[in-house]
Amino acid sequence: PLDITGQRQNAAWAKTRFLFGAGKKNGLDGMVNAIDVVGHEYTHAVIQTSSNLKYEGQSGALNEHLADVFGAIININYNNPSNPYLIGSSILHGEYAAKAEALRDMMDPAKGLSPQPAHMKELESAPFNKFAAGCVATGENDRCGVHILSGIPNRMSALVISVIGAEKSAKLFYNVMTQRLSENSNFADYRVALMEECKSISKETCEIVDDALSNVGM
Repeated sequence: PLDITGQRQNAAWAKTRFLFGAGKKNGLDGMVNAIDVVGHEYTHAVIQTSSNLKYEGQSGALNEHLADVFGAIININYNNPSNPYLIGSSILHGEYAAKAEALRDMMDPAKGLSPQPAHMKELESAPFNKFAAGCVATGENDRCGVHILSGIPNRMSALVISVIGAEKSAKLFYNVMTQRLSENSNFADYRVALMEECKSISKETCEIVDDALSNVGM
């Protein structure tokens, strides 16, 4: 089921149904019309029925990251935008549009509406070190930074997609997401899974994936 939820400036997969806020003209507007946002939420549903990544810390960040990956890939397939790595760029208006081009910038995570880290070394200092081991997940800290830490694998995936294209990337990330991850998988597990899955595509793909992982310190 799909609900359009009044002026709510958000979108979500709520375990059994999709929620898309109608938004506000001077805020976040037209959630259901942004195909990358819709694709993002549908991917959460796929994750729930496959790897079921736990929604906190690094596993939760992988959950958010993979939802962004397929939001971007779906956008490429339907719209072929000049920059598919700007997630939610079409829904930012008013004060939000004045702050950033998109909700999240996969290629340059620091430029999103809420700046994200682009490299693992950034987790060693403020403000991102509060999401390190020992963090207790709460609503106030974004379940230990699920929407923040996702910037690191997001940049990695944007680098991969930009080289091997959407079709091969979809195969790579989908198989990892549904077959090689489990609910407690972290970034280290994700690296292992990607480096194993890329072998099913080509040696060259593995080299590209390895370079992208190294670029972000994973």
